[in-house]
Amino acid sequence: MASADFAGPRVTFREWTPDLLPAFMAIATHPLVVETLRDDEQPTAEAIEQSLDLWRTTTPRNRYEFAIMVGGQAVGTCGLARVGIPGRHAQLGYALHPDHWGRGLATEAAALLLDFGFGELGLHRIEADTVGLPASDRVLEKIGMRREGVSRRSAWVRGAWHDQNNFAVLAGDAR
Repeated sequence: MASADFAGPRVTFREWTPDLLPAFMAIATHPLVVETLRDDEQPTAEAIEQSLDLWRTTTPRNRYEFAIMVGGQAVGTCGLARVGIPGRHAQLGYALHPDHWGRGLATEAAALLLDFGFGELGLHRIEADTVGLPASDRVLEKIGMRREGVSRRSAWVRGAWHDQNNFAVLAGDAR
């Protein structure tokens, strides 16, 4: 499954390829999405294009980034980045184009990522964090992630320090 497409009831994951770069940039540069990103996360087309091959060819692979496809259209991005030693932990992240907010697509995509991480990748722990995003907090809670705490003033967003809500789920946790 690591290199193939896979699907849930409404969304399909497809690995990002250069032909999808315009869709990625439309999502990542939308003003409402930019408001949710840390200042160091705002991508450029050049950086993403260079990263596509690196993500797929690094051995062992430490990052999986997927287009969230609905009806053949890329409407979001999601992924897992392995962190820690020995790589059995990963950080989950996602972003949807605002035209698709509020439909449960982020919840479905995030749940698929958990299944992929714990199943295909054999991860022990998956973490996520949010910065002032109650809707994202709810998505993470719906998929069984537990709020583990707050990192005070640890995220630089829109030119200021913000608190970061920390969530995690273990492979054996009931979801």
